Amino acid sequence: MVEKLKNLIRKIESQKGMIALFMLWKDSQDITKWTVVVSANWIDRMSKRAALDYLIKNLQSTLNRTELNEISRVSILKTSDNFVKSLTQILNISGGTARFTQNQIGHYYIHDAVIFEAKGFAIPNAPIGTASRNPAINGTINPNINGTINPNINGTINPNINGTINPNINGTINPNINGTINPSLNWNFSGLILYDLSLSKTAYFIEANDNILLMFDFGNNFVGFCVKAKIDFYNVFDVSNNWIGYLVSNKKSGFNYFSTNAQWIGFVI
Repeated sequence: MVEKLKNLIRKIESQKGMIALFMLWKDSQDITKWTVVVSANWIDRMSKRAALDYLIKNLQSTLNRTELNEISRVSILKTSDNFVKSLTQILNISGGTARFTQNQIGHYYIHDAVIFEAKGFAIPNAPIGTASRNPAINGTINPNINGTINPNINGTINPNINGTINPNINGTINPNINGTINPSLNWNFSGLILYDLSLSKTAYFIEANDNILLMFDFGNNFVGFCVKAKIDFYNVFDVSNNWIGYLVSNKKSGFNYFSTNAQWIGFVI
């Protein structure tokens, strides 16, 4: 069904124009069938009935009876809808698929979704022109210049020195001990997730205190930590206190992840 829907999206875009959002969606674990969610500028200009008729007709001509039986309904959303704007501004998916299960994206919890298209999020440039958020320009957020945000100098932000932010010492911030902060055990986990540019989950974050985020891989191994340098900026360190990157707020509900040489390498939502 996935490949058929990809082909259908290409056909519709050739006929009507760009699709901003196309996804299969399940609200909860009690829902067994998919809702097809579609949003596009050309849909905004159509009546709801005409848009639904067009989409349903194309789905019926593309999918077989068994596949159609996996779908309960078709839902169309305005491109101005907050849900659409949130997904298309945070994600950048086109021509492929990404599956999200029990994830928080922006302000929205997603139980299960297969996203085919989510266009509208411009690839961020390295913050070269934004001096206040560029550690190469602003020394106050550069740990090689500002010792207060460097764990090799300031022991209070160093998990190897400060046991309250070390998950090997403080069990309340260790997902292997505290199941409420373990996304594999807690379906309602609402912490931040790190995705690479292929939209694969690579890590998750636990708040150790107001200024420190601990980073774990999905084997629940402690792999790094983030130190807040300002309200919209964190420096990222590995467990050996090497500075490996930084998080810059996307001004929505997450962060873009840059390497220390200002290459965009992922995003956090």
